[in-house]
Amino acid sequence: MNLLAICPIGIGNFLLLAPALNHLHEKKPGIRISLLALKKGIAPIAARYPAINEVIAFDATEKKSITDKLRFIASLNSRFDTSIAFYPCNRLEYNLLPVLAGIPSRIAFGYSSFYYKTLSFLNTMTVQADHSLHDLEQNLFMLKALGIEPPAKPEMAPLPLTQAEKEWADSWLKDRDLDNGILIGYHPGSSAEHGMDKKRWPADRFSELASRIGKKSKHRYLIFGGPEENRLKHEVTESIGPAAVSVDTSSFFETAAIIARCSRFVSNDSGLMHVAVACGVPTCGIFGPTDDKRTAPYGKTNIVVRGEEPCSPCWTHKNVGRREECATFDYRCLERISSEYVYAKIAKWLQ
Repeated sequence: MNLLAICPIGIGNFLLLAPALNHLHEKKPGIRISLLALKKGIAPIAARYPAINEVIAFDATEKKSITDKLRFIASLNSRFDTSIAFYPCNRLEYNLLPVLAGIPSRIAFGYSSFYYKTLSFLNTMTVQADHSLHDLEQNLFMLKALGIEPPAKPEMAPLPLTQAEKEWADSWLKDRDLDNGILIGYHPGSSAEHGMDKKRWPADRFSELASRIGKKSKHRYLIFGGPEENRLKHEVTESIGPAAVSVDTSSFFETAAIIARCSRFVSNDSGLMHVAVACGVPTCGIFGPTDDKRTAPYGKTNIVVRGEEPCSPCWTHKNVGRREECATFDYRCLERISSEYVYAKIAKWLQ
């Protein structure tokens, strides 16, 4: 079987999909898996997973002409006999592309919303999404369509890092006298695409939290984020003071190698939050509009902090594929989470 695995556009989405592809490869090694990456950053990461035979990259976030898109779809024609659109692919393009590419067996989730608007009826097999499952478990659950039972104890797939990258991280830390300290990683940002910046806990709370932690112990803080988050990173770094260092690297893997050296990681619901989990770092996710039942940092060593607003979360299984507007227009689910509240939740975990 030649399988086209369709991945949602976020790096975090891919990391929550990787366990399913690894499990599929283990149970049916004869299947050839091609991953369709619709965001440029996913391709080099996915290429490191042995379960994936081929990565096909087509960045859906870039402006491309209709001719470019049709040419790309034509390049997929007659190459695959089966496609699976993994969770949460509840958008028109995910359902239309396999049809235009001539893939005869098209498997996708059945969602509770937008059935006709997303052309879900074009799929030949639909697996009803289980709203009680984490996204990682949801993707494993999808494999039942191929006759494969999910593992009894699902786990995050380790992020493959090279020895050279690990040594580079060691050197980076040593050059800054950070190699012997207790390192806490922070990610105060999140992707700004599709309104995802609404997932950000106010930046000043991260520095307040560092102040509370620092009163009882000596820690160093590594502030992470992509190039588009440089201003935010430096703002948090300067607010914390000499105990904080802004992490500026030249590649995703260098960033991941430094994250892997952290003792703990505190983050908004973001791709880097899932990177920390995939690197084996105990991780705390701070949640507001997004649903921690779906995207919490996966695993028993990780924790979730969320507010107590009755309207939160508002981005749930019920509206996958659409971002609900804040009912109060002020995202109080994050605004009202104090640093004192977070510290009370994580104090024992930090130890």
